[in-house]
Amino acid sequence: MNNWKYDIFDGEWSLLNDARDQLRDLGITVSYSTNICETLTECDTLFLSSRFFAHTEVTPFYLDQIAKLKLQNENLVWFDMRDSAGTTQFEVLPLVKKYVKKQFYKDQNFYLTPPYGGRAFTEFYHKEFGVVDDKPYQMHPLDHTQKDKLILGWNIGVSSRLAHSRGKGHSFHRISRRLTSEIARFKRSASKHSKLKPVPTGIERPINIFAVLGTSYERNTVSFQRTNIIKRLASSYNRNCVIGGTVTRQDFNRHLVKSKIVISSFGWGEVCYREFEATWAGAAFAMPDMSGIETWPNIYDNDRTYIPLAWDLNDIEKKLDWAIDKPDFLHAITDEAQKRLCNTRSQNGLEDFANKISKLLI
Repeated sequence: MNNWKYDIFDGEWSLLNDARDQLRDLGITVSYSTNICETLTECDTLFLSSRFFAHTEVTPFYLDQIAKLKLQNENLVWFDMRDSAGTTQFEVLPLVKKYVKKQFYKDQNFYLTPPYGGRAFTEFYHKEFGVVDDKPYQMHPLDHTQKDKLILGWNIGVSSRLAHSRGKGHSFHRISRRLTSEIARFKRSASKHSKLKPVPTGIERPINIFAVLGTSYERNTVSFQRTNIIKRLASSYNRNCVIGGTVTRQDFNRHLVKSKIVISSFGWGEVCYREFEATWAGAAFAMPDMSGIETWPNIYDNDRTYIPLAWDLNDIEKKLDWAIDKPDFLHAITDEAQKRLCNTRSQNGLEDFANKISKLLI
């Protein structure tokens, strides 16, 4: 497992806490380790987080570590915590029993023949707009004989810290949420995350479009989309909109609950925090089309949970102009997205999650 930083990596492991009772009913108990020790492999199945091994970029070194662990326990499950569906770590496949990732491309050809830049969208911008990287990302292709090991896990959307609250952004709020999670972990009881409530969609929202996106990426193919979204929006919208620039965390949260539509975009990965922050805050979100991505929880259902945009952005003004004046549509898609997020921590949702973990142990 990675170091226990619940306030940072909550989105990756918090459901293991919240589903403790459901896991226990299936005869499953979970313990955590922040280092490789003699007793680490004394378990039925060992989950390995890629973040734990992120301290080294020397591939053979961490493969050697995994190989040594396999000698003591063959039931190794690798959790690929990288951001994109395309940035994979298939070099570990021969050493592990299963390979869990937060999101996958539905078209597995991207894994057999790696795209330029390691992502479907970076290849798109490379081919369609001639965007090039100084140091293109290199990806290990998938050996088709290993593809049955690939298992869809869960994305950052399960993170409780993305839920909106009035105190969000204050140090006390962050500390208290982490303490609640830590206490729940040591008491072996579920946390209070199941009681998180989204902001209602129907409140007054004077900001039509809220688009504040980081654009500083060392790879041009990654930054291209965000940079061009801001350029297009800045040239088309100004009244009752917040486009570009930076805001403080507190202002950011205040803007979320005042916005009709929040703009998100691909970053290092396709699934980003912004979509979930907007949904919890009761705002609809628009972002480049996600129909090629398989992920869970899935709030990327075209025109049912969000507003999809063409990757070349040629429809962005048309779609936003239409949606701004359709409050019933915006409320409906956001309500559905909120429902899907809340269901992850419902009784049925936690039981489904526990069953998902159980299948990893087979």
